[in-house]
Amino acid sequence: MKSNKESHNVQIRPTVYDSIEERGRDIQVNKYCHIDDLGNEASVETFFVNRFLTDFGYKDNEIKTKESIENLTVSRGRRRELYKPDYVMVCSGEPRWLLDAKATSENVDDWIDQCSGYALAINRRYSGENLLQYYAITNGIVFKLFKWDEVEPKMVLHFTDFTDDNQKFISLKTKIGADVARKGWQTSTRTAKNSIKIKKPKKEEVIRLFNNCHRTIWKAEKLSPTPAFFEFVKIVFVKLWTDRELHADPELLSLLEREEPIPKERVMFTTDWIDSQFVEDPINTILFEPLVSKFEESVERRDKKRIFNTDEKIKLHPGTIRMVVSKLESYDLFGVDEDLNGRLFETFLSATMRGSYLGQFFTPRSIVKLMTNLAGLKADREHIDKVLDGCCGTGGFLIEALTDMREQVRANHSLSKSEKLDLFDRIANETIFGIDAGRDPPIARIARINMYLHGDGGSRIYLTDALDKSSLIPEAEEREIKYEVEEIKELLEKTQFDVVLTNPPFSMDYSTSLPNEKRILESYKLVSWGFEDTSKKRPTLRSSIMFLERYADLLKVKPGGRLLTVMDESILSSGKYKYARDFIRKNFIVRGVISLPGDAFQRVGARAKTSILYLIKRPEDDDSQPDVFMYESEYIGLDDVPPKTPPSKVSEAMEMARKETDKIISDFSRYLKGERSDWRVPSSNIRDRLDVKSCLPRKDDIVEKWESQGYDVLTLDDIVYPVDSSNNPDDVVNPKDDIERIYTLLKVTYEGIPTIGESRLGKEISYSSLMKIREGDIVISNIAAVHGSISVITKDLTNLLVSSEFTILRIKNKRFDPLFLWGFLRSTEVRARLLSDATGISRHRVKWDLLKKIPVPLSPELQLEVSKKYSEFFEKSKKAMEAEMEGRRLLSTALNTDNEWATRRLKAAKPPR
Repeated sequence: MKSNKESHNVQIRPTVYDSIEERGRDIQVNKYCHIDDLGNEASVETFFVNRFLTDFGYKDNEIKTKESIENLTVSRGRRRELYKPDYVMVCSGEPRWLLDAKATSENVDDWIDQCSGYALAINRRYSGENLLQYYAITNGIVFKLFKWDEVEPKMVLHFTDFTDDNQKFISLKTKIGADVARKGWQTSTRTAKNSIKIKKPKKEEVIRLFNNCHRTIWKAEKLSPTPAFFEFVKIVFVKLWTDRELHADPELLSLLEREEPIPKERVMFTTDWIDSQFVEDPINTILFEPLVSKFEESVERRDKKRIFNTDEKIKLHPGTIRMVVSKLESYDLFGVDEDLNGRLFETFLSATMRGSYLGQFFTPRSIVKLMTNLAGLKADREHIDKVLDGCCGTGGFLIEALTDMREQVRANHSLSKSEKLDLFDRIANETIFGIDAGRDPPIARIARINMYLHGDGGSRIYLTDALDKSSLIPEAEEREIKYEVEEIKELLEKTQFDVVLTNPPFSMDYSTSLPNEKRILESYKLVSWGFEDTSKKRPTLRSSIMFLERYADLLKVKPGGRLLTVMDESILSSGKYKYARDFIRKNFIVRGVISLPGDAFQRVGARAKTSILYLIKRPEDDDSQPDVFMYESEYIGLDDVPPKTPPSKVSEAMEMARKETDKIISDFSRYLKGERSDWRVPSSNIRDRLDVKSCLPRKDDIVEKWESQGYDVLTLDDIVYPVDSSNNPDDVVNPKDDIERIYTLLKVTYEGIPTIGESRLGKEISYSSLMKIREGDIVISNIAAVHGSISVITKDLTNLLVSSEFTILRIKNKRFDPLFLWGFLRSTEVRARLLSDATGISRHRVKWDLLKKIPVPLSPELQLEVSKKYSEFFEKSKKAMEAEMEGRRLLSTALNTDNEWATRRLKAAKPPR
């Protein structure tokens, strides 16, 4: 008999349950013991029951054993006798269920009267409450679970059913596991018995909830993240659908809004409802499959785009589905103020997708809100903006646009009810458009689910490549995909959009080396932009740059369409991408640039420095560029914190992001009115670079302050010179001259401390040449100078080697002391200057052309005082290290603490960092 998981073509480790099924139960073992371990009652308790209770999460003080349980009078047939079971589980001082263990030779059915009688006697002590809801009897071979007042078992498990993957075992855990028992059975009143309280979760609860469900599915099914994600999406789809039905009922909506209990018979997505059905898998057969059929009719009519396949089912064990339902049933997920499926996507796929690739599908909420607010969307009788996202991911921007325009309609009290309903329908189905090329997984389907459950049928979300201007349809594609591509092709040929809201992939390239990509690239002006007088063409283009041209084609000319996009700052600053900035200035008016914090995309692992770019499509007869709004954001995007962040920190991050969003919107509004602002940048400042740090003027001139204080101010070029092969050829080392020689490199920490780095063979070094360093040299890491990786070389490090990724500076003006320069170059002022001029998406390279312009104040008195302090610092640091090493040597000499066994064990058994 094949397991359900095998039919999904997922490679998994065979479970004990699978092995038993396949070999006719020849192997008599479960997750707790071997069947030969069991015999008398004591062995059943020791090897089976005790381990079972621990595995189900019960703490020692929650397990009352026979010694601490009182005898009670129970009926056994016509006789009455004193009796007590072997275990009673007590949570928060209240009995939850009892268990009686027997020898393997005993028939568990012989003890039903005593156990049910004991349960009755316990519950009689609690007026109106039945706190003890279950009793169980086991002889190790069979385990039977009963409701406290029933003699027919609710569940029967055999010895080999006790494995993590067994459906009965999973279901048993959802009934009597410690997590469930601690919450109580809610039986004290009729309201508690027959109703359920459903609340709207907070943001951090949603994150924890989805992570919890992910772990549950992975543990029970052993699925990889992508298929686990899609199965969970199906369950959430059912959940959102049932929650939507609750919202559609005015009476239930009123109870939901007041967070009051709802009658259980009105709610289908609960474990109680599952248990009350007479089919094995009711979530699948009664709820999900009919929904799929309903959508299939719309797909056939071409009213909607496909969400699920025709014969789609939830491919999880019923017990796993029940466990997920138990985690979700108490929450109202419909209308949660989040990119809900973005959370799903991130939770389930972050295990396999990292960095900027994942970032394109999930944009922090505060960034989405800010960009949508800046766009100034319009929705009224006269006009509704058409909005596009050409790489829409899970639909976060589109949902925010949908919400924003609906709110405008709701707030317009001049509209009649019928006018509002008409506008709602037009907004949802005629003005919001999304495209995504992702096929593994097919993200467009996830966006459709997301849009549909936010009030749109997902009929305007397309699975194709928005960068393909010709939208060719491969012959092998299925009919629906062909219809879809034909539809979007015709739409893009005829439609001009008012607004684009988007976050394109940061680092995806299109290359002429791939035939299909070559065809797409050849349709872009950017391939030869700046090479007009030559036949030269670029062999590759970044997709984020290509989207600039694509949107320039699709936006309205008059009034100019608005493009708001997340853009990595290398495009805005690096000389390599000057052509892209020239294209922007030629085709757009730059309305605003908002620099985002470096950690804005930390949650998806992307360490890229990004900005929000706000562009207006330029009319051909207008070559003017007004002043630009530029803002340095400190908190936008940082509200999207890791799951384990303390709630207080979560609230603080969200509040800081909200306040800064309000400030940016307010300042931007003042800028549009032409008012004076610290964030208004003259158009002349953006003739080359477009990044905020380079273009935003500085308010004060610190050099003037230094001069007013009596300091002589020189440039670094007046004080030092860069050491290279041209002026110090004897210090050049070519590692290829002796590939078997070992070369020792210098390492410079962020704290500015130089140390001996790694040693490599010449053949392992990729650099064509290395440079020797000398005492007194100032060595600067080109890629980490802004972090403080600047050092002064001491005598003991002379002749170590550095690559071309370091700049060596040597004093030529003897009035300056290297230690003073070390401290000055690592100061906040200088590092901020370097960062302003440097370019890059994550690393910011600093070289001599930037360094030489740094102004340096000269004061013999200050220099002497500063140098003295830094000299003391290095001397004390050196002595501290020597003292630590000497202490270690004394210990080892006297006590042999560095013995061979300890050294080997520490090296071999050391856990990962």
